[in-house]
Amino acid sequence: MVAGEGPNLARRELEAFFRRREECENLYCLPCLVVQLTLRGSRAIAAPAWMGAVEEAFERPGPLQVWPHGPCAACGKPSPSLGLRGQDAETTPP
Repeated sequence: MVAGEGPNLARRELEAFFRRREECENLYCLPCLVVQLTLRGSRAIAAPAWMGAVEEAFERPGPLQVWPHGPCAACGKPSPSLGLRGQDAETTPP
């Protein structure tokens, strides 16, 4: 891996995660999203890189969007959650 590619790769993989059919309507809070990506994301990316990519996405979401009150698809808590831009958070399953 080229120096500096890790964060870019993690961010691209994070965005690709939400384009999966089974994830495109879900929202995740920061801790749950890191767990989901560590378990189901690219094995080439370590948990600390996922954490950095997720933290950066909450600050600068780009094609993603932050919903202030979720709810998170994993824990169900009404906390800030990340998902694809343009989806209706009201219809997102808990």
